[in-house]
Amino acid sequence: RENLLLVASQRLRNRVRGTDEVVRVGDGNFAVLLLAAGAQEAELVERRLRQALRGAYGVDGRSMHLHVRLGTAVFPEDGRQGAELAEAAQRKLLS
Repeated sequence: RENLLLVASQRLRNRVRGTDEVVRVGDGNFAVLLLAAGAQEAELVERRLRQALRGAYGVDGRSMHLHVRLGTAVFPEDGRQGAELAEAAQRKLLS
């Protein structure tokens, strides 16, 4: 499973700008931090990331698929602190 997550994180990193960050937060979860991005750009990036994560992953000689859910939060509309933004993204992820 760890190798699958490593491949997924690389797919994410390949689809964001050099100024953005992809970080692992918990077991099988990632946060993508977009610097200087508004709601419209966040939507575009979300679609791009969803597309990047589709399809099969060749890991350890096997073909695997991921179940992907994405939630976005935008500063300052959805919160001003990291915890507030994380909670907003989590709510959207589950809705």
